[in-house]
Amino acid sequence: MRSGGPYDGWWNGGIRNTAAFHNTIAILTEMIGSPTPTSVPLVMSRQLPSSDLTYPVPPQPWHFRQSIEYSVSCNLAVLDLAARQGETLLYNRYVMGRDAIEAGRRDSWTASPHRYAATAAAADPDELWDALRAPDARDPRGYVLPSNQPDFVTATRFVNALRETGIRVHRATAPFDVSGRSYPAGSYVVKTDQAFRPHVLDMFEPQDHPDNIPYEGATPLRPYDHAGWTLAFQMGVVFDRLLDGFDGPFEELTDWNVPLPAGEVAWRIGADRLEAPAYAVHPRQLDAFAAANRLLAAGEDVYRTPEGEFVVNVRPGTQALMEAVARERGVTFSRPISAAGERLAPVRVGLWDRYGGSIDAGWARWILEQFEFPFERVFAPDLDAGRLYSRFDAIVFVDGALPAVPPPAAGGAPPGAGPGRVAGPGRRGAAGRAGGAGRGGAPGARGGGAGAPGIPAEYQGQLGSLTAATMSQLREFVESGGTLIAIGSSATNAAAYFALPMSNYLERAGERLPASEHYVPGSILRAHVDTTHPVAYGMRTATDMFFDNAEVWRLGADARERGVRAIAWFDSAAPLRSGWAWGQHHLEGGVIAVEAEVGRGRLLLFGTDILKRAQPHATFKFLFNGIYRR
Repeated sequence: MRSGGPYDGWWNGGIRNTAAFHNTIAILTEMIGSPTPTSVPLVMSRQLPSSDLTYPVPPQPWHFRQSIEYSVSCNLAVLDLAARQGETLLYNRYVMGRDAIEAGRRDSWTASPHRYAATAAAADPDELWDALRAPDARDPRGYVLPSNQPDFVTATRFVNALRETGIRVHRATAPFDVSGRSYPAGSYVVKTDQAFRPHVLDMFEPQDHPDNIPYEGATPLRPYDHAGWTLAFQMGVVFDRLLDGFDGPFEELTDWNVPLPAGEVAWRIGADRLEAPAYAVHPRQLDAFAAANRLLAAGEDVYRTPEGEFVVNVRPGTQALMEAVARERGVTFSRPISAAGERLAPVRVGLWDRYGGSIDAGWARWILEQFEFPFERVFAPDLDAGRLYSRFDAIVFVDGALPAVPPPAAGGAPPGAGPGRVAGPGRRGAAGRAGGAGRGGAPGARGGGAGAPGIPAEYQGQLGSLTAATMSQLREFVESGGTLIAIGSSATNAAAYFALPMSNYLERAGERLPASEHYVPGSILRAHVDTTHPVAYGMRTATDMFFDNAEVWRLGADARERGVRAIAWFDSAAPLRSGWAWGQHHLEGGVIAVEAEVGRGRLLLFGTDILKRAQPHATFKFLFNGIYRR
């Protein structure tokens, strides 16, 4: 639609766009209406027919049946076209697939607005065409995902995402060499000479969104959805791009989902079986957290070393459980390098949610379930009931969960705000852990209980909103030793309520930089991570992160003495990896992840969505480590 809606052909999140990369015509339709009858108002600007709005809808009552009839009529129109033009459509699909295969077998270059602009500025005009066809700017002939990368299980999950969309993937049956590089057996190989080549490039290569700005100094035109999404980057997959044709001892995978590679327990050294008193699994493997959770749930003795490894003491019956975990989750247990550290207990996690559901909280639920974290959904009445530390070790608040600090009354401080407290000795002691609090608040509190007619009784405890009174309960939770994990706007609002020495990094004279100077719709940026920090155990120093005009902070001069420490920040003037980042140089030096010690507990604040749509596996570890942070 040119004017009827803000849609574009850029993003790959919808059926329409994914289909286009599979040589298929797809049409996105959206209809007004819901099961509840509504009314179409009179909007004069939309009463004039146009090429985008051929038949304006007059004001009238609107029923769900009319929406269904619209959708059915569209479906019948498509089926009618397919019936009459089926042979042409199928042949054209064949031609597109054939052309994609041929493109993957020869040198080709993908049009890229920023590469073209840089080339035009640097190259001699007489040599411009040759510069645009520089050998190192060619599209790859294929990709290799080495089987000896630190987290081959996550790489396998990425391969399964490709397989589920019909991408051909091979696996090496023996070691092989390509372009002077050696790869072990079991490595995955994805060649680009296949019918769905556009989708392959879409998953491995960075997207280069054009600078869509109406005129110099104007506000950028936002994409309908994201501008960069390269899944291999988001999942932290290690892979090599091969620019020349290659072959090797490869077998094609035929499974819809490739079984996860089995891990092992290092019982043997040479030919001798050696049973050590304890074994360790390193958090470089994302599934190490699932392994720890399962072992703890089974009552095993699990520790965490100062280097971040999970260590399990071997008792009668432990061996069989470890071997089952290694086989099912793909993790490898080795002899611990250092002595066991802090003993862990099964974590007690609360995940904020609201009546009707939060999309971001829903993704967080799915992620916690997949990695076997026990958790309980908590709603406004739960939080207002207090005694939170007797029930939870950590509470997670996704973007949009925590309220903004209201303007202060004349001469007063914002409700719930107070001086940040530097942590004292004895963090996370036994105080407050005994006993338990019942779920839910007082009947009728903020719309809950009997005060919400028409809502089934089992959902009454989910009603209500978070307020300054809720924040007071959360302050007590943190000061007692709990961990509050906040993402996106919730992180900024938590920092304000706790009066942390943090400010908006993207401000000038107290005003946020205008979009005409800095604008980053959903894209992939690279940040520097302090991997010595316990919240970043197992991560890479340079980590790709999803970023959508996210929260970026500046720490005050007294931050460290007040227990506030940066975990990740932008150390480059050009952090963009995939997508669009207008004015990205403004990000250099900005902090994106923070730990703040308050009382006996802590806040873990992440400015960007580290869980976005369950895709950025590379940043899941922020949440997982944060839950286990002691």
